Amino acid sequence: MKIYSGIILENAVPDSRNLYLTHGHQADVCNSVFWRVSRFLVRHLWKPLEHFGVLDPTSAAKNYTRKQKTERRLYQYAQQENRILITGHTHRPSLSEDDLSYCNCGSCVHPSCITCLEIEHMRIRLVKWRLAVKPDMSLYAARELISGPAAVGK
Repeated sequence: MKIYSGIILENAVPDSRNLYLTHGHQADVCNSVFWRVSRFLVRHLWKPLEHFGVLDPTSAAKNYTRKQKTERRLYQYAQQENRILITGHTHRPSLSEDDLSYCNCGSCVHPSCITCLEIEHMRIRLVKWRLAVKPDMSLYAARELISGPAAVGK
């Protein structure tokens, strides 16, 4: 099995920017360089400790300071390389209609909703899906636009 650290969606429109998709752990030393140690600690130390309420301090999703540092590194990289970088890792959704350098799809593990980025017709949107109730008391998946659409073309 071959493992890839990211995917590049090539834009067919001439002189348009490609979309670079990655998990985002590449900007986090614990999860990129020392991933074997990190995996061991998560499996054998933090997982059992979480049962007693101790949170994993190495997780960018659970540690606000790490989250900010990781997002700053990803944004700076995208700016320097003039790329549209789409990641996850920090679980904080982000889409700026003014600057598409860094976008974060958010998370699919929240108990009340999931967030995602939808790309259609060369436009990108940040969307939240949640469980909702109709007037007749039936359940449905409600879609809420959080940000966008923003053009990913020229």
